[in-house]
Amino acid sequence: MQAGKSATKQPRSYVFHVGDQIVRLIDTPGVGNSEGIEQDKKNFDNILSYLTHYDEIHAVCILLKPNNFRLSAMFRFCIQELLAHLHSSAKDNIVFCFTNARATFYQPGDTLHALNRLLHDRNVGIKATEHNYFCFDNEAFRFLACLKNGVVFNQGDSRPYGESWKRSVEETLRLFTHIGTLTPHKVTDTLNVNEVRRIILAMSTPLAELAVVIQHNVQSDIDAKMQIEKYDKDIEFLKQGGLESHFQAQINERKSDKERKEALIKAIDRKIRELMEEQKYIIKASAKFGSYLKANAIIPYNDAVADYLDMSIEQERNKAKAIRNDPLLVQMQSMKREYEQQRAILDEAIVEKTGENIRTPEDVKKLQEELFRLKHMGETLKYRFDIISISRSAHNVTFKERIVPVRQSYLVQGKAYSVFV
Repeated sequence: MQAGKSATKQPRSYVFHVGDQIVRLIDTPGVGNSEGIEQDKKNFDNILSYLTHYDEIHAVCILLKPNNFRLSAMFRFCIQELLAHLHSSAKDNIVFCFTNARATFYQPGDTLHALNRLLHDRNVGIKATEHNYFCFDNEAFRFLACLKNGVVFNQGDSRPYGESWKRSVEETLRLFTHIGTLTPHKVTDTLNVNEVRRIILAMSTPLAELAVVIQHNVQSDIDAKMQIEKYDKDIEFLKQGGLESHFQAQINERKSDKERKEALIKAIDRKIRELMEEQKYIIKASAKFGSYLKANAIIPYNDAVADYLDMSIEQERNKAKAIRNDPLLVQMQSMKREYEQQRAILDEAIVEKTGENIRTPEDVKKLQEELFRLKHMGETLKYRFDIISISRSAHNVTFKERIVPVRQSYLVQGKAYSVFV
């Protein structure tokens, strides 16, 4: 994945047949899209939906340029956004690919220090080393494209591109040799981590609605009890002076009204108890989901989003009035408030202590089913979970694989892998 405006708008696969093996490159939109964070979110939703078509991937390639010497808000956002979407079991499947590397003598350059500092600061258990980073330059490909289109070069011009081609081929072979040593990552692990994060956020709205319903019932309970007190006073007044026989019908009517109110209070009290029990259960379930997210995601969420939005807001605000996009400015400010709310929800779910944790995808599914069976909020939760489900969104993503014809004489025979870039 690479920062900037991506030429890739939707995930797509390119399949290369290498002897009796297959190399599948899954091309994805970049992170840090110039169209903003909302587009990044849509891109990741599409990527996750696309990955539902695969059982495993062998490598996740993070594409970088070797000229980032500092931890900018953009740099931190891009790296952490990817890490936040991956299951911790994918750590060893991550490889770092440095492009345009001829200018740095086929080395990672200043980016390596900035990258490793970020990984160290986040304590994710990942480090970019000579064993998992690879340096390429595609200028030789551009040179060949020019030749194919009739551009003439002298021999002196051709020599550097030949060397560049050779170095890039060597790095490509080293990359696939490294991938061959890795245990494939189960896609369902990553999908479940993302599903759980969505569930935690989706549960916040029903919890807020539940609090309102409980308060409404409590107020109804108070009103009904006040009515009973009024009936008691009316009955006592009608009995005064020994004139009870003259107000027999009114007294009975008040008694009947009181009995109905008492029955209503019992029903309300029972509903309040049930709602409060469901509230406690949902909060406890959210904490269980939080424990799963904390234990299984490389990072629970991208904490660089706020800084990235602040940077974008400041850049837009400092533009001349004639070119400043005020609606976009308002939108980004709203997005920051929404992000801070979501971060607070995730933080609360992660730190909340619960007696038992869920550890497997099966546990996640079981807890979901238990929530769906709740008497009052079950259907609401099921409806909201269905809306945010990755499997549901997958129906809206077009899945296509392109078979790429390859001249076998140019191939080095070997094992084939699915690679996510």
